[in-house]
Amino acid sequence: MYDEEPTITVTPAPPDIDFRDFIFITPVADVPAIYVYLSEELKGMSRPMRDVNVDYPPSQIIIDKMKEPKFQNWANDTHSTDCSDIAASLLNVGDESGYILEARPRLRGNLNVYENGIIEPNMEFHQVYTDGKYVYDPRVTINPIPKGDWEQHIKDINPDGVIISDKYKGLK
Repeated sequence: MYDEEPTITVTPAPPDIDFRDFIFITPVADVPAIYVYLSEELKGMSRPMRDVNVDYPPSQIIIDKMKEPKFQNWANDTHSTDCSDIAASLLNVGDESGYILEARPRLRGNLNVYENGIIEPNMEFHQVYTDGKYVYDPRVTINPIPKGDWEQHIKDINPDGVIISDKYKGLK
């Protein structure tokens, strides 16, 4: 029998801990049970991405669109589909409250963008669709990303600075 009181150690401490964010791992000979924190991480962020806030749900119509296999194949094709095409497509699917965000590097042509599992350097700009609460960027994840987390992610992978605006220009 294990006589000691259980201890809780979470390193690093995730924000807004919820029991659903953990899995239970059963003990092996003389090792107490442990819970392991689960959360999707965004490249460059020093903490896991926050979960969806149930009080402010993401757009289900956008989530459904991003989960369609045909849309995923089209969106992940970096040779023929531009980020601006994806953002515009999701804007057309979403309700009228959504808009396009654009990230531009402080030094022209020096934007790092995380796409399909790797950081692509030397970009001019990157556009994403947002409903104001979440960013929808299917080349990062098919899950909605809290807007503040996406902004932190794009800033963290661009140490020379980035400007994020809803006044998008594209290649103009």
